[in-house]
Amino acid sequence: MPVKDNAIVNLSRALTTLHENPFKAELVQPVADMLHVMGEHIGGIQGFMMRNQWLSKPVLLSVMSGDKTSQSMVRTTTAVTMINAGIKENVISQKAEAKVNFRLLPGTPVEQLIKDVEAMINDSSIEISAEDWKTSPPVADMNAPGYGQVKSAINAVLPETVVVPGMLTATTDSPHYAPVSENIYRFHPFSVDMELTGSIHGTNERISIESINTALELSKSLIKTSGSPESL
Repeated sequence: MPVKDNAIVNLSRALTTLHENPFKAELVQPVADMLHVMGEHIGGIQGFMMRNQWLSKPVLLSVMSGDKTSQSMVRTTTAVTMINAGIKENVISQKAEAKVNFRLLPGTPVEQLIKDVEAMINDSSIEISAEDWKTSPPVADMNAPGYGQVKSAINAVLPETVVVPGMLTATTDSPHYAPVSENIYRFHPFSVDMELTGSIHGTNERISIESINTALELSKSLIKTSGSPESL
């Protein structure tokens, strides 16, 4: 006997709402710095727009939020990853559960995220809760000595590479270092071809052997650069 108040249907409706309504795009640090530094090297109209964000911010946000490889740099992302409901094919489920993975933009508190999700779903039959969140360290200063050490280490191995600040959207151990250092740089020494980005956390996830060898040299260079007397 089908019922109107079906837990699976209600939950599915809520998940669809989250999936189809991405959060508003914003230009925050360090992404704004990243675009500015890139703009200094690119030149032309594209470089002009990257450098003059007071004028081009709406265009930059529109382009970046519409690209799957850059949207996580300008908005808190939403990804429905797990769902659990039902015990038997001829038994109507009284309970349905799902997990949604959010990657928060710097400066976005968890409490505000939960309020926004509750307002978006607007269904009293659905209970929303959050697991423990690690407190993200503040955005690191690109003018501090540590950034210069990372830059020098990269250029020692890849002299023609333009080093720019960026934002790592993955989960790391960096919160554990917050009591030790005010600037924590999430240096990721691997290079991934654009055609391989779709495999990250997916089927056949991989990087090239050349990337592994380069990462080894970059790591060695960073250790030497950080340990030199000039860096102390």
